[in-house]
Amino acid sequence: YVPLIGLAVAVVWMVGASVEARSETRRTAGWIAVVVCVAFAVLSWRQIGYWDTTQHVFEHALEVTPENPVAHEALGMIARQSGDLDTAIRHYQEAVRIWPRLGDTQGRLGEALTAKDEPAQALPHLQQAITLQPASPDAYVYLGNALRRLTETAQAEQAYRTAIGLQADNVQAHLGLAECLAENNAPDDAAAEALRALTLAAGDQQLRRAAYRLLVRLGRGDAAAQTAPDLASTPDDAQTHRERGDALARANRFDEAVSEYRAALAIEPAVAKTHANLGAALGSLGRYDAAIEEFMAALKLNPDLPDVRRNLDLAKELKRKK
Repeated sequence: YVPLIGLAVAVVWMVGASVEARSETRRTAGWIAVVVCVAFAVLSWRQIGYWDTTQHVFEHALEVTPENPVAHEALGMIARQSGDLDTAIRHYQEAVRIWPRLGDTQGRLGEALTAKDEPAQALPHLQQAITLQPASPDAYVYLGNALRRLTETAQAEQAYRTAIGLQADNVQAHLGLAECLAENNAPDDAAAEALRALTLAAGDQQLRRAAYRLLVRLGRGDAAAQTAPDLASTPDDAQTHRERGDALARANRFDEAVSEYRAALAIEPAVAKTHANLGAALGSLGRYDAAIEEFMAALKLNPDLPDVRRNLDLAKELKRKK
């Protein structure tokens, strides 16, 4: 609207000069000016309503130009960030329908479909994204994620390695590669990649926690704690506590494992597996009453959880013998 400023000034000066030349029209012109200003104020107030958020801007853009791939892509990104996968997918699909050669959007559509657990539907879009943008590391990461969901681990590993070749500090590629290596029973290589991811993800807490949890799961909790002492001392998510408890239990450090499981349950009290693992740790310490209580809590939440009923019977038997 800046280009209209000069025109508006010219019009105002022209009208002002005309009114000055005719004194009998001043009062009428004054009232007309008031009405025009009020009308413009109402229109401005209405227009501002379209600009109060980025989402409203692009929604209004679609009202004006329905076949607008840029607006659809922007609304898809906004929906994806808020976790609304269905809306994100719908907008991405519209964007690539209108303009199929949008490589970034093809990749984002594939990522959203994978997140919705539809990796087979994601693959054509991800392959198209790579065809359009063969130097995009994100497209290869998204492809790796979809292939992992389809248990195509070898192909997923290759996709992550290609992404790293294009962008050596791509945290998601290192983390995805670490997960593939862990699934392929290469724990040392997996731990090395997870450590790289943890080091590189300095500004992203979600990725740092994912790398930290993977290291704990691989039995490299000490290395993880040394690299990220803040996560080791103050984990604030149940999964990290639970996986630390599992690692401690495997190391026969049952007292510490009990503390971690209890911390996990303080955050997420209705997880049957955590109750079952806590019961096993308590049973290993000879605290059979508490173990029985945890096994019963686990069965109440999930009656079909493997081995829990057998462990409950064993704890009751050991309690009687004690």
